[in-house]
Amino acid sequence: MLHHSRPARQRAFTLVELLVVIAIIGILIALLLPAVQAAREAARRAQCTNNMKQIALACHNYVDRSKSLPASLFLTTTGTSVNFQPWATMVLPFMEQTTISSQWDARYPAASGGSETALGITGDPVATAACQNNADMAATVIDSFICPSAPAAKSRVAVAGIDMAVLGAAVGASLPLTGTWSFGQAPIDYQPYQWAYLESGDTVFSTLAWGAGATPHQVVGPMLVRDTVTGSSYPQSSRLEDITDGTSNTILAGERVGGPYVYKRGNVQIDTIDAAFLGIPLTGATLNFVNGGGWANPFSGWFRPAGTTEAGAVNTGSAWLPTAGTGPSVINSISMWNCGFFAMHPGGCNFALCDGSVRFISENVPSSVLGAMLTRGNGEVFELP
Repeated sequence: MLHHSRPARQRAFTLVELLVVIAIIGILIALLLPAVQAAREAARRAQCTNNMKQIALACHNYVDRSKSLPASLFLTTTGTSVNFQPWATMVLPFMEQTTISSQWDARYPAASGGSETALGITGDPVATAACQNNADMAATVIDSFICPSAPAAKSRVAVAGIDMAVLGAAVGASLPLTGTWSFGQAPIDYQPYQWAYLESGDTVFSTLAWGAGATPHQVVGPMLVRDTVTGSSYPQSSRLEDITDGTSNTILAGERVGGPYVYKRGNVQIDTIDAAFLGIPLTGATLNFVNGGGWANPFSGWFRPAGTTEAGAVNTGSAWLPTAGTGPSVINSISMWNCGFFAMHPGGCNFALCDGSVRFISENVPSSVLGAMLTRGNGEVFELP
C-alpha cells in the first residue's frame, strides 16, 4: 500500500510580527531621512559655492579687461532718457553666457510693451526694439545665478513694474520721468554690497558694526553704484587697489535668494509689504521690482543692508512691515531689499570674497565682524568665530 505524505504547511507571518517589521522599517527610515536630507543640502550648498566662485572669477576677468570691478549699477542719461545697467549684465560674457551677452544692448535698459517711454525713450524705433529685446533676454533663467536651495527658478520668472515717481522716491532722487516701467525678469540669488544704509542716521546694525556717526563714504564695499543722474556724491571707484583691507578679508557678494519674492525667517513668503516701509503698499509687480531679485533689475545692484530684528518683519494685520534699521541681524532674517542677506541654507549664508574664495558665514556672526568684512578700506582687525 502506498502512503502519500502531506506537504508541510508553510508558516506565515502573524499580524503582530508584520506590525513589528513595519515599525522597524519606519524607525530605520526616520533615522535615515535626516541624513539623506543633510546630504542633499550639502550637495546644494556645494553647488551654490561653485556658482559664487564663478561669479567672483567673472568679476576678476572683468577687472583684467576694464581695470576695475564692475559697477553694482550704472545709472546714466542720454539726452532726456535714463539707462539702468546692473552688474550682472556686465559679467555675462565672462560666465559662458555669450549667447545672451552678444544680444544684450547695454545702451538701453530692459523694457517691454512700450514701457521704455517711462524712461524718456520715445520716437526711436531702434531704441524701442533694443529695449524689448533686452526684456526678452532678462526673462531667461541663468543657472549660475540660482542657488539650488532656493525655490525653483522657473517659478520665479515674474513681471516687474514700477511707477517712475515711486522709483524716484525709492532711490532718493527726483527723476524727471512719468509712467510705468515694466519687464519680465528671471531671478538672481546673489547680491553685491555697496555701502550701509545710513542716509537717515545710525541703525542698530551700523552702530554695532562701525560705531555711531559713520557715514556712507566710510563704509563702502568693493562694487559701487556709478551714478550720473541723481547727483550722488558717494565714492564710485571700484578698483582692486581700493580694497586696502585685503581681498581675502572683504566681501564681494552674498546670497539674497528667493527674488523677486520676499521671504522672512523660516522661509515664509511675504506677498504684501506695509506702506510704512517705502511710503506706498508694495504688492505684485511693484513689489517684484522694488525687491530686485532679477539679474536685469536695477534694485539687484542697489543694495544697502540696514539690518533687522531676528524675526525680520512684523505683521501689521493686512501686510508685513520689515523691521529695517531696528535690529542687528543682517543674515537670514528677511530677503527684502535694503534689509540684509538671506539664504535657505541652515544656519548661515555663502559669501564670495574679493580674492575669489567663498566662505559660509554663520547667521550669528557678530555685527562688528560682518561689518569689517563688508567694508573695503576701514582697517578693521577681526577673526571669524
